[in-house]
Amino acid sequence: MPYETRIYKLTDLQTYKLNTYFLSLGSNIHPRHRYIDEACRLLDERCGTITRRSSDYFSLPVGYRSEHEYLNICVRLDSALSPFDLLAATQQIERELGRTHKSTFDTSTQTFNYQDRTIDIDLLQAFVPLHELDFEHSFVPDSEHSFVFESALYAELHLHTDVLTLPHPRMAERDFVLRPLSEISNLTIQIS
Repeated sequence: MPYETRIYKLTDLQTYKLNTYFLSLGSNIHPRHRYIDEACRLLDERCGTITRRSSDYFSLPVGYRSEHEYLNICVRLDSALSPFDLLAATQQIERELGRTHKSTFDTSTQTFNYQDRTIDIDLLQAFVPLHELDFEHSFVPDSEHSFVFESALYAELHLHTDVLTLPHPRMAERDFVLRPLSEISNLTIQIS
């Protein structure tokens, strides 16, 4: 089973609700604002509806040296796409906006190899409406992982696959993600 979901309380939902995603976008190659704005336009056009967008946050590169400062934002996207379809769509947008290399993991040093980029789009968290879940799968009641968005109960989706891990495994380590995310989300993010 590629996912697990923890749910505290099931409610009878009468209407269809979309998946809710929180994404982080960053750019450190000029024109940064244009790359961020164009990525948001394409996400909104192809993937769903951006319902919230954070302020701009500037940060130094993390994990490598560069003279180029990052522009970072977070968005909330309501979408009918699955997490895997959304990942494919974001990677296509990155390629169209000139990103040629993905970050790689060096097994000999146990570190990631990062570099400057026109655009970087990371899926941070995914929330699915409870009525959309396959209730044949087992779940553990746990109030910590249930959230209310606009009067509908959603559960945080936990994925652990070769191509996608949700929530993002390094999200809590990155102030340039947590600050804009806290601006658009009413969730409490636990920092280890």
